[in-house]
Amino acid sequence: MTEEKTKRGRKRGDKVKIYEKMLEIRALKFDAKNPNKLYRCDARLPIFIKITPLGELAYYYIYKSPISKKQIWWKIGSFSTHTLKEIREIVAIYEIERSKGIDPKQNFNANLQKQIDEANSLFENIFAEYADKIWLHSEKPLGESKLKQKQREFASHILPFIGKKPISRVTIAHLSDILERRYRTSPSLAKRDGQELKKLFSWAYSKGYIDDIQNASIVSWNYKHLIPQKETKHHPAVIKDAEFKALCRAIYAHNCNPTVKNALKFALHMPLREQNIIGLRWEWVEFENNKITIPRQMLKNKKSVFPDFMLPLSDELAKILKSQKAYCDEFCQNSEFVFPARSAKGTQSGFLPHDALNRELAKMGYKGKQTTHGFRSCLSTIAKSHIREHGVNIVMINLALDHRIESEQDQAYDSGLVPFDEFKHLFNWWSEYILRNL
Repeated sequence: MTEEKTKRGRKRGDKVKIYEKMLEIRALKFDAKNPNKLYRCDARLPIFIKITPLGELAYYYIYKSPISKKQIWWKIGSFSTHTLKEIREIVAIYEIERSKGIDPKQNFNANLQKQIDEANSLFENIFAEYADKIWLHSEKPLGESKLKQKQREFASHILPFIGKKPISRVTIAHLSDILERRYRTSPSLAKRDGQELKKLFSWAYSKGYIDDIQNASIVSWNYKHLIPQKETKHHPAVIKDAEFKALCRAIYAHNCNPTVKNALKFALHMPLREQNIIGLRWEWVEFENNKITIPRQMLKNKKSVFPDFMLPLSDELAKILKSQKAYCDEFCQNSEFVFPARSAKGTQSGFLPHDALNRELAKMGYKGKQTTHGFRSCLSTIAKSHIREHGVNIVMINLALDHRIESEQDQAYDSGLVPFDEFKHLFNWWSEYILRNL
């Protein structure tokens, strides 16, 4: 007990002496004759006070660097910013570092620079630079509407989660969480976000913002497995011989509005996509040349490198269209559409409703069995199983349906070639095949 009391008394005595010393130091003024004079303010730790020319009392930590072996004077605070207790705690940590062979000042500066670098490389700052250089000032800058859309998407669904993180600390897990969360509200935008994030990280790597390891993981990141693929929509179609024969007979025997019936017969003989059938215009029909030319921008595959879609009219197709022309001249005068609505006032566009043909097929008993789009499957499947009979190869059959098989289209349309003769042979055979089944 006596020893403990003695130790406590010594500590109290040290505190009193230090307190008295501090009061003395506070009363001192800058000594121009001895500007570097130091006053020790701790008996155990190398903490000193120096009075500046402006009268500021600054704390100095003076130590011998374990690396350079030189004495280091390091200002670590002042009376106005730190208490002596706070300074003691800081220096105690520095002394531990020094005992391990670390120079405290060098280590502090290195950590400070790292913090500065990380602040400059926050994802939100890298994104801002990326958006400026890629979206705004690249060779192909985004239009105003698309730019605002992308900026809103990042601001609402990406930056709130990783914007304040240094880009070097953004992981695959962070990106996956973002896309999974976005998929719940908009699957299509989740896919676009994944594409844009991969582009951004590739650009960041080229600028040195991320290292090889992180870049390799991001580049190999397959974000698509996070986004369930859209189910392929299968359009019901009758392709068995006996059933297809019955379908052809049903269409030709069906009693309904003449425009709808002619549209069904046209779709059977020339299975364009439904929007191209109901949107067909008279200006695209050339009876004198027995052909139809649909502008490329009106088709699903709008690539400008491909020519307008030119298709031949078989004798039966020409007969169907001439019958429809006579009907339009009598009941739908001045209609620009081949298959107009019964009353142009009945629809805003002036042509048949988009589901008119499918509804008529349903009335005929083919609901869930045959659709307008399904006529394309009929031609594709049956024609490919009768190649020996008509002699048109699979590539030309696909092109006649304007399927998006770009390697085939590139080859077929090379140097402006349009395989019109092959199409003519195919559609003549197809109309003959249908008529044989009536």
